[in-house]
Amino acid sequence: MKEQLEKLGFSSKEADVYLALLELGTAVVSDVAKKASINRSTTYIILDSLAEKGFVSILEKQNIKFFFATPPERL
Repeated sequence: MKEQLEKLGFSSKEADVYLALLELGTAVVSDVAKKASINRSTTYIILDSLAEKGFVSILEKQNIKFFFATPPERL
């Protein structure tokens, strides 16, 4: 699936973060970073970029940001 995401224009790290988020469901950035094996600050930047492109959504509860991926079939 990573190759398919890269064909859609995802960078390697964007694909890793997106796939990690798909597996986790809704998650905070630290969990996504750990799952994707990318440092937390880089993961924030990637998640914000993916959110701008419409591949990730953000839900904020009590000042905590939760991220969830757009289903792959909608890409």
